[in-house]
Amino acid sequence: GVDFSESSRAALIEADYIALWEGGELHVVHVIAIDEADSILKKAKPGAEVLAGMREKLKRFTEGATNLCEKRVYHICAGNPFDQMMALLETTEADLLVVGSHGDGDKPNYVGAVASKCIRRSRAPVLLVRRQHEIGYKKLVVCVDFSGASKEALEYAAEIACNENSELHILHVWCDPPGAYALPVEGMNHFIIAKQLEAEKTTAQRKIEKMRADLMHEYFAANISTSVVEAPSVIKGIIDFVNEKKDMD
Repeated sequence: GVDFSESSRAALIEADYIALWEGGELHVVHVIAIDEADSILKKAKPGAEVLAGMREKLKRFTEGATNLCEKRVYHICAGNPFDQMMALLETTEADLLVVGSHGDGDKPNYVGAVASKCIRRSRAPVLLVRRQHEIGYKKLVVCVDFSGASKEALEYAAEIACNENSELHILHVWCDPPGAYALPVEGMNHFIIAKQLEAEKTTAQRKIEKMRADLMHEYFAANISTSVVEAPSVIKGIIDFVNEKKDMD
C-alpha cells in the first residue's frame, strides 16, 4: 500500500526486496480516498484521465524508490483505503500485505488508523514498516510468548534469517504474574511462591530452547540464539533488549 508518505516508501522498498528473493510478484496499490461521510463524493468516480495520471505518479514514485523485482503490477483504486486493499488481497490472492506504519500526518512512532486496521483484520500476514534502513538484515529479534501467532512470527523471522544468512535472536520476556506475591493464601508463603515462579521461568527457558532446536533442524544455515529476560512489562522488556543491543536491524 502506497500513500506517497516516507513510511510507505520504506514499506515499498521492503516489499520489493522480499518479492525479489522470494521470486514473487509485487502489486503496488494507491487508493484515492473518498470521504464516506459526504454522500456526493461517496458516489463520485474519478475519470479515466485522473486514474491514468495517478497510475503514472505511482509508477514514478515506485521506480524512484526501488527497482529490484521485475514482476510488478500497479493498481489505482478509489474509495475507502482499507476496504480497497482488503478487496485487492482477495483478487490477487496475495501472500503478504506490506504497509507503512503511518502517514505523513501522524507522529513517527504512532501506528496510523489504516495500518492498525490492517493488522487487526487482514486475512493475509501483515508486515508493518516504520522507517527505511539499509537493505539486508544482519541481526533480527523475534519476540515469542508461545502463542500460535508468535510461532508464525518465528517461522517468518527464521526464513528471513536463512535467506539473509543473518543472526536470529529469539526473545521471551518474563513478567511476574499480577498479584503473584499477594498474601495470605492458605499453605503458601513468599518462599513457596518464589520457588514456583522460578520453576515457571525454567519451563519458559526450556520451551524457547526447544523452539531453537526445532528451527536449527529446519534452517540449519541460520545462526540462532535465545534470551529470557525479566521485566516489569513485556513492552519494556522488548524495547530495553533491542535498545541495549543497539545493532539490531
